[in-house]
Amino acid sequence: METAREADWALLFTGTPDVYRSSGFASFSMPRTLRGPWTAPAFAAVAGRVERETVGLGSLGALGEVYERSRADRVVLAPVRDDRDWTMAEVRMRGARLYRWVEGSAVRGYAIADTDGGLGRLLECAVLPESDGSAAVYRELYSAVAADWAAAAVGACELAVPALPEEERVIHDVAPHAVRQEDRTGMVRPLRREARLHGIRHFTAGDYF
Repeated sequence: METAREADWALLFTGTPDVYRSSGFASFSMPRTLRGPWTAPAFAAVAGRVERETVGLGSLGALGEVYERSRADRVVLAPVRDDRDWTMAEVRMRGARLYRWVEGSAVRGYAIADTDGGLGRLLECAVLPESDGSAAVYRELYSAVAADWAAAAVGACELAVPALPEEERVIHDVAPHAVRQEDRTGMVRPLRREARLHGIRHFTAGDYF
């Protein structure tokens, strides 16, 4: 803390919050995931717009603008990733399936998902918010994910998505039985002012150690 004199407040995530309370940290909640049983939705994946590849080194480099614009002025607490952070996100999500919604040569949205036994996990998703038909882009991305999950006999899901209205509506169609879960591993400590955390807060699998 002595080296962070220009910071307004400090943030950490931990599974042992009692260790840090004596240093002035206080816990906060974050609805980071939805979990529940899953069955394949009735609508089918739309071919042609969604491209698939496996996450590996270099595969996420072109997605930074989509991610940043999907969160800017909409999610009050979300990581700002530099090149090193994107490389680490590739390492953390290596082997997962990347779905990119492409128009011409431009990526307008993407999703990253995998399966673990009968569990389908949506690790991250982002769509350009100002584009016309952003809900349709979400729907096509989730349709592609759902097609792969159905083929893998997925019976339960964990979806790491922020509570953005246009995405929430599509999520309800794709996973109607999934329920928001509160993550209470986050802690903050005021340094020069109180943290302003009123609004949507969200981190993904690409941001955790």
